Amino acid sequence: MKTSLEDKKKISNRLRRAEGQIRGIEKLIDQDADMPKVLTQMKAVKSALRSVIWILLEKELSHEKDTDPKEQLADIKKNITQICKLLD
Repeated sequence: MKTSLEDKKKISNRLRRAEGQIRGIEKLIDQDADMPKVLTQMKAVKSALRSVIWILLEKELSHEKDTDPKEQLADIKKNITQICKLLD
């Protein structure tokens, strides 16, 4: 999969954000912070990682534009199956 420089920057920014949030979660746990604060940060990490997943999925599925529609459908079904297994 070929990823543009712009997408690589987006992915890198989101991963760095998630990394910082994970460090924040560790600190909150060390400080015995309230559970809602911890869960809020965990939700933010999940959101950042989900956005990376969507960027990667969009790239993976967009390269199918120039192929035969029947081949495209077969590839999309295969990709969706693989993605569902990975996200499970």
